[in-house]
Amino acid sequence: MLSFMEGRSSLIILPYNSSNNMGECIGIRVHAGKIIVGNRSLNIEIIYMDREDYVENIDHYPHKCLFNNNASEIVSISSFVSQRLGVKLGSNISICVDGECRSYKVGYIHGGRGLYSSSIIVLTSREVFWRKGSGKLYWVCRINSGSEINSFLNQLTNYISSYTYGFTYLVALTYFPIMYLGYRRAINMVHGDLDVLHSLGVSWGKTRLALGIVLSVAGLLMIVYGIGLGVLFMHLSFYILRFFGIIITIRPLPSMSSMFTITVVYALVSVASIMLALNKIGGKD
Repeated sequence: MLSFMEGRSSLIILPYNSSNNMGECIGIRVHAGKIIVGNRSLNIEIIYMDREDYVENIDHYPHKCLFNNNASEIVSISSFVSQRLGVKLGSNISICVDGECRSYKVGYIHGGRGLYSSSIIVLTSREVFWRKGSGKLYWVCRINSGSEINSFLNQLTNYISSYTYGFTYLVALTYFPIMYLGYRRAINMVHGDLDVLHSLGVSWGKTRLALGIVLSVAGLLMIVYGIGLGVLFMHLSFYILRFFGIIITIRPLPSMSSMFTITVVYALVSVASIMLALNKIGGKD
């Protein structure tokens, strides 16, 4: 599921087996395809729309111009694709889907965000739309009410967050023995120094407290570093794929609140494993 804002309303894409009574909705088919312009090509998502439904319900997304509106099939390309391949209005392009390539003339150059930002839209006849059976079916719905949009997005966020947090807790539990063994090894490396401190009169209680604080700070820094590095690699992978012409329209990057929650969960697991490891040090004073 994803949404993108268009002016004062939103277009929301839903699975085809879900309810489509949220607003003005039409069915679309999304194919993995390729656009060929001269000797250049780009792997991209091709969106087929029933032209009659589109004109009736959705025909007000941002675009630059219209070429040959009376054609049986109208092709709209995103501004990103236009700039990347140097395609202009009226240009001839080839679109390949399921091993079949067809020539089209570009009628729109559209803007927008989300799925629109890096895709090609083919407005076709109802017969051709339903014949393209290999693509994935979705609903695209226009919602004009801000309260409806916020309500839907809040429900969607809560739904995804519940699964994300559950997965986070599961990973944290499996990570607990790894952290415990790591802290035990670190403690064993300085065990001789701890014995020397105890022989000099430092109590085991103070030794555990000092070592626990040091290990907790080090563990927290490593957790923050690991999460930050993971997010950085996610961004970097999207840029690399985009450079090679592979467009990822959905970017599952975590929000600041979710990263904070993950950090807290792993910090608690880290502290628990440290406390368990410190119990093996020395004895009673």
